[in-house]
Amino acid sequence: MKKKGVSSIVVLFPLLLCAVLISVLPGASLTPENTPYEHVILIVVDGVRSDILVGANTPNIDNLTASGSFTWNAWTVRPSNTLAAIPSIFTGATPGVHGVTNWDGEIYAETFVEVFEEAGLPCAIVGEDPILGGYSATYCTNYYGHPQAEEHFMTLAIDLLRENDFYFVTVYNPVPDHMGHQYGHSSPEYREAIEDADYHIGRLVENLKELGIYEDTLIVITPDHGMTGHSHSHGYATDMRIFSVWHGPRIKENYQMVDNMYIPASATYDETYVAHRIIDIAPTMTELAGVRAPWDAERNVITQILEVKTPPDAPSEFPLIPVIGAVVVVVVIIGVILVIRPF
Repeated sequence: MKKKGVSSIVVLFPLLLCAVLISVLPGASLTPENTPYEHVILIVVDGVRSDILVGANTPNIDNLTASGSFTWNAWTVRPSNTLAAIPSIFTGATPGVHGVTNWDGEIYAETFVEVFEEAGLPCAIVGEDPILGGYSATYCTNYYGHPQAEEHFMTLAIDLLRENDFYFVTVYNPVPDHMGHQYGHSSPEYREAIEDADYHIGRLVENLKELGIYEDTLIVITPDHGMTGHSHSHGYATDMRIFSVWHGPRIKENYQMVDNMYIPASATYDETYVAHRIIDIAPTMTELAGVRAPWDAERNVITQILEVKTPPDAPSEFPLIPVIGAVVVVVVIIGVILVIRPF
């Protein structure tokens, strides 16, 4: 009879061990209920040259940089055009990997939209180029032109956020690029398009504040490339140089990124140092959101913008509540054993 009792304990021991481990060890998977952000928003403003932005009247971007992290000196991909760069933003991969070569072409790399959707976090793409229609988002406008694109697309994005049906929203503004091609980067029309983009970013921020979710939302702003004269596809330094702005929980406040990445010289620009490359955006966004990076991402997380805070009363390695839970499980199982086979 004693032998039978020992056998019961042996059978139940693996269950006991599993219960203790489940109680003590933290969960490793992301769900829509435990993501660190209410929303993740990516704003792509096409063709904005960093030095023109810095000299323009952009109070809303200024406010985001004052309470977030930023650089005016990041680097896009070659060729320095929208067709190559926007897929690189979404995949973290260079054009040779994502393979987009024409406006109707396929993309051969995984995007962070697909990663979010896989995790049960629905995504919306607003006002993007046709190449973004195949990114597996729950919702995609899948068109490019509109007479008042900067206002129309931002209004659509705000409406989607107000409906609260989407975790990730991209909103695309093509107007600065259009004005650059038409009038040149030194024109008042180009500068005005950048200032209009800032105004509509301000509309977004005000709506997030009104909804009470501004402080819990990650906002990322980037162009796809710069501008030189009336063009940007020649790979000049002023084509290649871009900016980025990061604002939200887990982001350093009022932090200008250090230029610590070496860019070797080419036929069209001298060697330089930059804060990050455009292909670092995707793995950084997924890292912040708590999901895996796209499989094809080639670069690294922009770790210098991450805020690391140690609470004054840091919890012990084995927090009290899980330990108490484990003890309760042990007591219950021992009680069951004694009921089944009392000593």
